[in-house]
Amino acid sequence: MTDALEQEARLVLNTMLQACRGQDGDTLSCVLETIEAVPAEIAELRPRLVLFTQGGCPVCEEDKERYADMLAAGRIKEISADTPEGAAIMDANNLPLIPVLAVLDTQNKVLMEIEPPPGA
Repeated sequence: MTDALEQEARLVLNTMLQACRGQDGDTLSCVLETIEAVPAEIAELRPRLVLFTQGGCPVCEEDKERYADMLAAGRIKEISADTPEGAAIMDANNLPLIPVLAVLDTQNKVLMEIEPPPGA
């Protein structure tokens, strides 16, 4: 894939993800559908949905329970802020709060954070 084509594909993916913010209803479902619809031809550009957690965090445990099915199915990946990888990603993206559900690009840059549904 050429650099120009890769940039265009990234722009389209980002635009589609950002459009999920304006969806009436469930932003998370829209984001998951968008990520999972990435064609095999550009699978190497597929963003991933990550739940950042930390040991000893009761709210993190609640979120892990809320998203248990998606975590078990691999639709969401959990990354602990207690690990070097998690701490580095959080620091590089200025993510101060735990837990946080975020969409990361292939370079671990946050494309968007996803707020929990109302009443969650």
